[in-house]
Amino acid sequence: MSKSILKKLYYLIDGSESYRNGEKKKWFRKIYDQIVWMARYREFNHNYYLYGLDRRNSSIDQYLPGWKVDKLRRERTKKEYTCLISDKFIFGQLFRSLGYPLPENKALVESDRIKWLNPRRETPLKALLGNKGKYICKPIDKGGGEGVFLLSTDGDGIFVDEQHWSVDDLRSRLSGRYLMEECVEQHEALRTLHPTSVNTLRLLTVHGPDESELLSSVLRVGRGGGILDSWSQGGIAVSIDPETGKTISPGVIKKEKRIVKTHPETGVSLDGYTIPFFDRCKKIVKAAHEEIPQIWSIGWDVSVSNDGPVILEANERWDEKLHMCLEDNFAADMGRKC
Repeated sequence: MSKSILKKLYYLIDGSESYRNGEKKKWFRKIYDQIVWMARYREFNHNYYLYGLDRRNSSIDQYLPGWKVDKLRRERTKKEYTCLISDKFIFGQLFRSLGYPLPENKALVESDRIKWLNPRRETPLKALLGNKGKYICKPIDKGGGEGVFLLSTDGDGIFVDEQHWSVDDLRSRLSGRYLMEECVEQHEALRTLHPTSVNTLRLLTVHGPDESELLSSVLRVGRGGGILDSWSQGGIAVSIDPETGKTISPGVIKKEKRIVKTHPETGVSLDGYTIPFFDRCKKIVKAAHEEIPQIWSIGWDVSVSNDGPVILEANERWDEKLHMCLEDNFAADMGRKC
């Protein structure tokens, strides 16, 4: 028997990644689940424990593999339109021009040059030393919080994620093309959950024959004093009731494979926490999706300020694991929208 097969059997039988409450399946039932999954989808389900499929009352029929979700997206989306949201600079410029609330794009950074947008001018990177400002810097074409950092300058120094950096340090960090955009001051209710990160909503919409619909709603919360709320990098994800705009405990920390009912650092309960301006958040992403119905499904990253929702990003390749992990009926709901 190959090492690969033995490793997969050990993953199932060992159960060390099991983290959901409830009565668990016997080891032979877990192996049976995997055999059926592999016969059906031609792959091993590495998200078995993440989805809580080891629970006795769970069924693999409620879930889909990533490639199947990708196939649905490809079949229903006109690929030539995806650049309108995959390029963060183009997305920001386009939707701000259409009147949607987005952070202002301040500059593009490439190599050792900064191209400021308003007013239009170009300066060397070292000119930041004489500048005063606070910006979110992100790669133009990456997702999942990869490469994102907080850049601030006080006229004398440069600070990355509140740590003092030299110009050379910053230059080495900037691999590829980056966008500098204004920082969003989030609503006090969301700041309370974890003050140092911008805690955002992931609102997933799909466009049907006539209009766009909200398919799933998730709150993501940062941890450990970091600036990111990214679920893939250690943040917490908790489902939101689409009718009431209140969170549904528990939250899931993917990186640690555990569930939490309160925030580990701030102690704030994640059960029934009210999201401010939630109805407006739903309305604005559904309206925004109407602008590009050629893209079947979009995962919107939305911040909430004291004045209302602010759209941060739009993702055509959203993470299906985030939604299936929190909502047992997600795959079935998505199938009904196809």
